[in-house]
Amino acid sequence: MTVSLHIATIQVHKQVHVLSLLEKELKVLNDSLKVQGIKVQIYIRRKSLFLRAYLPPKDDIKGKNIQTYIPINLEATEPNLTAATLKAHLLNKEKIEGTFRWPNWVKEELPGDIPPKPKNIISEIIKSYKKKWWENRVSKKIAQRTWDSYNFYFEKLDPFRILTAKYVIEEAEKYPVGSKSRFEFVKCAKKLAKHQRIPDWYLLDDYKPKYEPEIRDHSDPKEMLDFVLKHRDHPRFGWVLAALYVYGVRPSESYSLIPLEGDIAVCLSLKKKNALPPKRWPLALYPDKKSKKLLNIENIHRGLEFDPNKPREYDPARAKIEGDALNYWLNSINAPYDPYDFRHAWAIRNLKTGQGSTIGAKAMGNSSGIYEKVYTNTMQEDDMREIATKFNKNLK
Repeated sequence: MTVSLHIATIQVHKQVHVLSLLEKELKVLNDSLKVQGIKVQIYIRRKSLFLRAYLPPKDDIKGKNIQTYIPINLEATEPNLTAATLKAHLLNKEKIEGTFRWPNWVKEELPGDIPPKPKNIISEIIKSYKKKWWENRVSKKIAQRTWDSYNFYFEKLDPFRILTAKYVIEEAEKYPVGSKSRFEFVKCAKKLAKHQRIPDWYLLDDYKPKYEPEIRDHSDPKEMLDFVLKHRDHPRFGWVLAALYVYGVRPSESYSLIPLEGDIAVCLSLKKKNALPPKRWPLALYPDKKSKKLLNIENIHRGLEFDPNKPREYDPARAKIEGDALNYWLNSINAPYDPYDFRHAWAIRNLKTGQGSTIGAKAMGNSSGIYEKVYTNTMQEDDMREIATKFNKNLK
């Protein structure tokens, strides 16, 4: 018994001696790395080699760097120092280039016989996100419309799956390339990923599906005006058609639009995040004086109506029902237009006035960039000739 204990003691002393020599070699090696400008060091922990460097937290790749140890699956022996040095150089290169990603260095897999934690399951994440999202909402009615738009895409996810960036990207690829549906799906799934801080959520920052807004074709101005005049007295949709045509508003905004003196109007615009919908002042643009008289927009029967001075009473769900009904009606009569064609025609008329995109974008509730991209790209030779004629008609 005494002999066995003595042998074990000798073996321990040998191991300590070997590690002590290895630590001396590591000190020389780390000093060399420091001189070379390599901001990664090699350390011994639990008889294994580790890299130490300032790295972002695992749950927030964009967070502030903290000093962290990375296991490199190498036993603390002298022959493994060369491999550890190569890994130190590689990690330093990734840090400089901004390509460092935790999953490339630390593989975390759930054992097959251990069920995933409920917090990682999509259905549980949605419940948690929903609870957080509804806190301190200003208007429940308006917020419900926004939540429904998110939940539409949340329901496309398998509720029993673990949420990972890889799964989200796989599902996103099922939507058409360049489509708004793919763009919106990723945007909504990313909200869940960030909320839960899933380990690889930052991969969704690198995956950015492009969405190109549809560029609409021209409609014949006279035919469109005739269509609006023909249906001006429709008991349910006459007012909406006229408002879309004259003011270029969105269908949902037409129900709160009130014409004012001076050929302007006031309406409730698209709401900002966690706020009531703000007021906007659209401009009336008529092709000519005759059409203004014929439309006589101040004297058209209205159905659904909201007071722009009482944004809390605005009900986006009811506005959507009316908008869907308008779409259905236009299809039922085989109309050559959808509601946004009238808004598009207003934008073209505005461009032809020569007042530029800034005023037009503000009146429509768009950014100047979107306005120019969607509408100015449709200008054709005849449109440019008409603008040139207006500019030069008063030359002496």
